[in-house]
Amino acid sequence: MRFYKYSIITLVLGLFANVFGQYMSAPKLSGVGLPFFHAAIFRTFNEENSQQIVRLYLQMINDDLTFIKQNDKFSSEIQIDIFVTNKQKESIFSRTIKKQIESSSFDETNSRDISNTFTTDVPLSPGEYDAVVTILDKNSGKQVNRKVNFVIPDIKKQKFLISDILLFSKFEKDSTGQISSFEPNLTNNFSGTDEYIYFYFSSIMENPNDSLHIEYTVKNPAGATVLFNQYALLDVALHQMRYIMDADSIGWALKQPYDEKLAYFNRFWKRMDPNQETEKNELLDEYYRRVNFTNESYSNLSMDGWESDRGRIFIKFGEPDDIERHPFEMSTMPYVVWRYYDLRKIFLFIDRTGFGDYYLDPNYLEEEYN
Repeated sequence: MRFYKYSIITLVLGLFANVFGQYMSAPKLSGVGLPFFHAAIFRTFNEENSQQIVRLYLQMINDDLTFIKQNDKFSSEIQIDIFVTNKQKESIFSRTIKKQIESSSFDETNSRDISNTFTTDVPLSPGEYDAVVTILDKNSGKQVNRKVNFVIPDIKKQKFLISDILLFSKFEKDSTGQISSFEPNLTNNFSGTDEYIYFYFSSIMENPNDSLHIEYTVKNPAGATVLFNQYALLDVALHQMRYIMDADSIGWALKQPYDEKLAYFNRFWKRMDPNQETEKNELLDEYYRRVNFTNESYSNLSMDGWESDRGRIFIKFGEPDDIERHPFEMSTMPYVVWRYYDLRKIFLFIDRTGFGDYYLDPNYLEEEYN
């Protein structure tokens, strides 16, 4: 099986009608003194062994919990009970989880902006199930129940599967600029002030040599399509190799049938592999790590980050040893200076529009090619 995972930036989602996602229903009881919570069943796959995973997400805000002051902090204690039965109403799985939530101020205990997200993996085989989740607020003695019916397909009978979809807007990045963790939005509601909406899914294919073609559609509230996009990952990967290959070679490869295109891609990186005794290709991994970093850090409305001047320099030379920023100079346009001490290179990028689109100063082009 071949495994993929994606975080794709979009706006309003109206896509993949055949995705088998199903969210737990949630009556509107928030703000009335009950431990109200949102819940979602997320069916996905283990990256290591391609086995199916059923992941349960639970989310509740501070305002729906009861806090008790303890010394200089406020504490809330909840108990989560999970009970799963199969189609024959037989008990298949049960788990009790206890969580303690702390806040440093009284205002935080009443906040509707602070979310608490809990997750647990449930080992289940293919089949149809009912899940009942109960959250008990131990400080108030009140509880709220949720029930959902869901089906886990048999992956062995499918040539291709896509996981459920998780939407999110809050996330953290690691030192390389990649999204390392995120807080799912289980309500599927987003503020009109949010600049982006992200969604996460994973997919798995039986044939590792198959291509993966992705489509996504953005619709407005009236149901009209305002954006449609589709792409094949291998074509994108080939385009992104233009900083280490000549344009004619890439152009030739893109015109070939998929099998030849894939073989060409693999032959190139096999030749470039610094250690061909191992399965891991460190150079390939590093190259596309840089590509992914630039897409996260330097993309704008007109181009992906890897196509920008900063993206090109980062992909070719790596992370600068020093970045000198000048965003608010009285007599000059915003600019940044990148320094590579070991390579003895300096690059000056200028934001001529004031919209954060930094371009390499032509006087520094020789630094790139010398």
